[in-house]
Amino acid sequence: MTPHPTTPRRACAAAAALLLALACLQPASADTWDEAQDAFLQHADAAGLRLLARAAGEGDARAMQAWGLALLHGPRLFPGLLQADARGAVEWFDRLAGHCSAPRLGPMEPTCQALAAGVPRAQVLARATAR
Repeated sequence: MTPHPTTPRRACAAAAALLLALACLQPASADTWDEAQDAFLQHADAAGLRLLARAAGEGDARAMQAWGLALLHGPRLFPGLLQADARGAVEWFDRLAGHCSAPRLGPMEPTCQALAAGVPRAQVLARATAR
């Protein structure tokens, strides 16, 4: 009879803990971001804006950037639904910068990669407008 190879319990527990940790690193607001995108696709802009603001508050880097842009260009993008708020946009861009500079395990989020490449023009415009 050939003995079956077994995996030691500690190795299994460590592997399971690592997989759980990696799963937890995914953005918590991915569902909210997707819901916001669906709302915008269905031309439900008011609902999309509420969901976008919620996703930004949940820490989704894509939503933080999009919400900052929405606040910066509010009346032109969403007439009657959103007021321009350059100071609010600056706050969200600063939150995004803080989010992206925090050390994390795993790959860098694409929005953070773009931010690392240089300060987006929208952030510079927001700061100039907020003064």
